[in-house]
Amino acid sequence: WGTSGGGKTAAMVWALSVWGLARELMVNFNMSMAGLEGRLALTNDLPAGINERQVAGGGRDKQEWLERVVYMVEGGRGKARATTSGIRRTLSWRTIGLACGEEPLSSEASVQGVKTRLLEFNSYPVLPNELAKSLYSRAERCCGYAGSAYMQRLISELKNKNCVVYDAYTAIQAELTEIYPEYFAVHIDAVSLVCLADFLVSQWLFGMSADQARSEARELANYIVGQLQTRTQISDIERGWEFVKGWIAANGERFDYFNNGMRPSQLTPKYGVEEYGHLYIYPDALKNAMQAAGLSAQKILKELADMGKIESVFENSKRRFTVKKQVNGVRARFIDVDKTKLDE
Repeated sequence: WGTSGGGKTAAMVWALSVWGLARELMVNFNMSMAGLEGRLALTNDLPAGINERQVAGGGRDKQEWLERVVYMVEGGRGKARATTSGIRRTLSWRTIGLACGEEPLSSEASVQGVKTRLLEFNSYPVLPNELAKSLYSRAERCCGYAGSAYMQRLISELKNKNCVVYDAYTAIQAELTEIYPEYFAVHIDAVSLVCLADFLVSQWLFGMSADQARSEARELANYIVGQLQTRTQISDIERGWEFVKGWIAANGERFDYFNNGMRPSQLTPKYGVEEYGHLYIYPDALKNAMQAAGLSAQKILKELADMGKIESVFENSKRRFTVKKQVNGVRARFIDVDKTKLDE
């Protein structure tokens, strides 16, 4: 994804021309979920190109739709639907999705499962302008040959020694895992697959030596990983904790202060009480803010309690992530945050 122009669509057209007529393999995001399912099932074992992410629009409902697309494409199965005579056959496919547009598919609030299913790059320009223009006509005139040649060679290699490709993949995977331990294993697996394909095609179709192909595959891996977020950056819990800390910092004047005396909060509505180094936060205030930011409050609070960031208690054999405290003669429940944890 990136600024308008820059050859993103041209690059996708050229990539898909390896397998056939690109305009027949591409769709855009201005279609229904059922329509996209049908197209994925039709092209089945070929890569799926989805262009112009921006036509899906903005807003939370559109972002949720985009994230459902990510899960659906990766999952390989459509939605079960009923007909007057029973359940319609569920559509399925095996594909790798290629998408481009002026905006990313994921957002800051996207859950970890969405981000780990994507290799997402911000790049501009992708291709020089004149080259990008020329690729459209070239892709129409000459298409479908490279993919066929590649698959024939792959089948031949697998027949002769079926472990060669797998061994190459595991070697790349092991090398990248050692070099990039801070990244999710699922991302390393995906990058390994891309680099394996690059390593093989460089030799089989472009006549490179194994050493040169290996060197270029490593450069490709370095570029891709450099565009990805680390495990910590993607983690729902880390992002949730950063949100909580930022929310507390932004709303410090909405807390009553009790130590030996009382200092009423300067702003309303009030969000809680500070006392002897602890913040006691009204649960609804924080949960509503988290949900407005697209975070799962229940999930985040449980994980924060597991990490010792907030207090939890057991009552009647049930774990609760709020504590009871009496304020102004009223006993109520609060989310208890030790202020020393905010520095971590």
